[in-house]
Amino acid sequence: MRLSVGRNVYLAALAVLLAASAAYPCTTFVLDNGGKPVFGRNYDWYLEDGLVVANQRGVEKTAAFLEDPKGPPARWTSKYGSITFDQVGREFPCGGMNEAGLVVEVMIVLFPWQTKPDSRPVITNMQWIQCQLDKYATVAEVVAHAGDLRIRQEAGVPMHYLIGDASGDCAAIELVRGEIVCHRGADQPNRVLTNDNYRRARTRMLRWAADNPVADPPEGIGSMPRFIRTCKRVAEFVPCDQSGTLDYAFATLKNANMGKLTVWSIVYDIAVRRVYFRTQSRPALRYVDLSGFDFSCGGPVKVLDIKADLAGDVTGKFTDYTEEANRKLVSAAFDAVWYIRHHRAKAMELLVPYPETTVCAEK
Repeated sequence: MRLSVGRNVYLAALAVLLAASAAYPCTTFVLDNGGKPVFGRNYDWYLEDGLVVANQRGVEKTAAFLEDPKGPPARWTSKYGSITFDQVGREFPCGGMNEAGLVVEVMIVLFPWQTKPDSRPVITNMQWIQCQLDKYATVAEVVAHAGDLRIRQEAGVPMHYLIGDASGDCAAIELVRGEIVCHRGADQPNRVLTNDNYRRARTRMLRWAADNPVADPPEGIGSMPRFIRTCKRVAEFVPCDQSGTLDYAFATLKNANMGKLTVWSIVYDIAVRRVYFRTQSRPALRYVDLSGFDFSCGGPVKVLDIKADLAGDVTGKFTDYTEEANRKLVSAAFDAVWYIRHHRAKAMELLVPYPETTVCAEK
């Protein structure tokens, strides 16, 4: 009986994963650019809606879950302010950059490994992003503390991460057979991540290159074609001025475009703490300067509708966060995708008011 139940659970998770991976691929990469790193990211999903959020420093937080985490929730206080792109609710971002220059971005991965309960505090795969941006300034810090928390793959959708920082350091962080694995430095020759785990993607790319020594990179929207094409472009990049680097980064994202599924394209100019982005319905380029925000705790949190009809510098276009804006965000996300829709009631109950549970730390 246990075997049958376990197999049914596995098959259900696999069905969700295959549907998710087809709809939510995503591509990320880092260009060193002579010590002035630039991080690129395509966000591919069913839904374009989102909030760009200016998260404050000095805020106490406790992890929240749609399902039983089977362990104590993580607790932390934000040390750094950040700009994030949030789609399933404020404080549960898809990625972002903090004021120290740390960037964390997430993608679905094709293997549904889950962590086993232990004594460590628990956090969901989405809120882990915010926690890292809140607490750490560098890739080295994130890697050093990668095992401090147990990451729960929430809602049956497994994810992995590419991270970068102002020094040009980069790492891929994944769950492999339930354990956290970090690829960095010599263990990460290609600073690219799509939807296969890093080691498998690189092995398959080298095998393809050996079999096709003079062929152009493969076309197609699958994880491996996008990985191979993006690795080639990253390897061919020649450091240049800011304008040329941004053009190259966005051209690389276009090369990995998933058509109607690529709803956001984002480029982080880490050296100057500036975030550029365009969306499917609003292709005009917009940018946000982190230096233009007061990240002190106490005042209203500032947000921007990612689909607002704007162009150029939108740093001054942010408005005060409201719970109603979060309600619309959560509702849209959990209505749009069938494989998480059964979590909608819990999400509305938990994620909509969640930001009100965060408070300024006592000084």
